Order: sequence, then C-alpha cells, then structure tokens
Amino acid sequence: MTASAIEPCHLSVVMLMYNEAKIAERNLRELASYLATTMNAGQGYEIVVVDDGSRDGTAEILARLAAEGLPLRVASHPVNLGRGFGVRTGFAASRGAYVIYLDSDLSYSPDHIPALLAPLANGTADITLASAYHPDGSIENVPGLRLAVSRLGNRILTWGLRRRFHTVTCLVRGFRREVLETLVLTSGDKDIHLEILTKGMLLGFRVEEVPARLRWRDRDRASGTGIGAIFRMTETISSHLLYSYMMQPGLIARAPLYVLGALVIAGSLLFLYNFVARLAGLGGVPDESLYAAIRGSIVDGQVTLSIVAISALFAIQLVSLVYLAKVNRKHYEELYYLLSVVNARVKALEGKKD
Repeated sequence: MTASAIEPCHLSVVMLMYNEAKIAERNLRELASYLATTMNAGQGYEIVVVDDGSRDGTAEILARLAAEGLPLRVASHPVNLGRGFGVRTGFAASRGAYVIYLDSDLSYSPDHIPALLAPLANGTADITLASAYHPDGSIENVPGLRLAVSRLGNRILTWGLRRRFHTVTCLVRGFRREVLETLVLTSGDKDIHLEILTKGMLLGFRVEEVPARLRWRDRDRASGTGIGAIFRMTETISSHLLYSYMMQPGLIARAPLYVLGALVIAGSLLFLYNFVARLAGLGGVPDESLYAAIRGSIVDGQVTLSIVAISALFAIQLVSLVYLAKVNRKHYEELYYLLSVVNARVKALEGKKD
C-alpha cells in the first residue's frame, strides 16, 4: 500500500476499481482536484482505492498517480473478489474521521461529498445515503428499462427494512469512523448494501437520506440496455430479496398468506351458505333436518372443503415457518449486538494498552 496524505486525516474517500483503466486517471484527478479546492486548511484527506484484481493496467495507473503525489492510498486484491470484499478492504484501509464511498465511474459526482459529510459532521447522522430516487433527487442519461427495474427493486427491498428509504442499492454513502469500527461486515458481494443498513440500524446508528443526482457519464455505458445487463440487475435484486427475507422473514410469506386466508374464508362462507340454505329451505332447496343439512352440505361441498383444508394446512405451515424465522432473527440480532459490544470493548482495551 502506498500513502501520501496529510495527518491527522479528516476525510477518506473510498473507491473500488476493477478493470477501470479507461477512466481511472481522469476520475481520480477530478476527485483530487475537487478535494484540493474544497477542503478547509488543516483538514487532511485521502483517496483510498481498492484495486479488485484488475487485469487491464489499472494497477499500474494507480501506482503512477500515487508516485506523482496524488493523496492516494492503494490496496490491492490479487484476484477479483467482488464488491463486498472490496468495500470492506477499503473501509479497513481508510484512516479518516469521516469516510465517503464513491463509485469509481463518478456517476455520483464529487460535489455530493459536502452533502453526505454535513450531517455526519453536524452530529445529526451516523450514516448518510445518496438517494437519486428521493423526491428531490434526479437521474440523467440512465436507460429507461434499467431505471424502471432499479426503481421497482428498491421499492420492494425497502419493505424488508424497519424504515422506508427511497434508495437502498446505492453504495454512495458517508460514515462516521465509529460506525465502521463497530460494524462487523461479512458480505462478499452486493448484499453489503443491505447489510450495512440492517446492522447499522440494529446497533442504533442514525441514518439520513441525502437527495442526489445520478448521471451516467460514459456513452458506452449509458447506451447499454442489453438483456444481459438487465438480467444481472434482476439477479442482484433477487439476492437482495433473499437477504431481506432473512432480515424480515414475514416479507415474502405475507402475500401467500393473504391468498390462502382468502381461500379459507371464501370456502368457509360458501359451505356455511349451502348449509343454511338446506336447513331453511332457501332458494328452492327443500327443508332438511339438521343432520341431513350437514350431511348434504358435506357431500356437495367436498371440493370446497378440500380447498379450505389444504389452504388452512399450508397457511399454518407458513405461519410456523415465519414464527421460527423471526425467533431465529431475534437470536441473531441479540448475538450480533452482544458480539459488537464485546468487539468494541476489546478495541478500547487494545487502545489503552497502546
């Protein structure tokens, strides 16, 4: 790892790069220039770039820029490990009191940094989220189909969180140092978007959405509306949904339970109406004794009763699974909270020894 940053470090800007040789130098110079002109005197800053196993010369470009004096620190993976691993490496390598994560393509431009940083520095938030889908946010140059899939995915994914957000799949975020030192992150890929939010809120960290502007800069990327890109996005959203189910087990079961409940109620009402009609002689049905009415309703309503019984059985099984999943989640949250407290205490003791 190479380093050239002022001490003490006030701000770390973390980026993850994989085969970004075409845009790495341009975007890093733009970011460095922005920080140089906007950071106050005495506020040290650094740009932490994680090279996630690039094979197109990205590593060489990063080494050259660091040697030229850009406030750049580079951490490298020998092979491509994925977003989750890369983000965790970048967070671990950062030294700033505040940490901002930006996408390497700068689809969220550097001028988002002050908006993400302000609530952290003012003490009103511990985590800030850049949200292009916020009512005050905006989107430019993003293909329509991809945008529609992303919007729908974000709306669905927010159901699995304890609080509604407009955007949860964007990792352009800000963090206080305490958050990164407390959170124990394990996701290796894009599930880290949701893991940070769920674990952060579990530990009581305050989260604030910041309106943002999403703008795709590169023509080749902006014109990419192929089925492959959409498939990869839906695959990502599906993995997020699975993670959401683990955190909010009643989410996926809710719709089937509504359907099964409706079948049980409708079938039961139909059987009851047939029984009353037989007993009271309604609708041209001859009067029958209580026994005959029950027997006739059962004989005529075998299909209805079968649907009711099967639906009720599946509903009971779903309720049981949701209950067990919620118990498991409660145990997970208690264990995670306990481990986080222990981890913080151990770090505090280590700090005193040093």
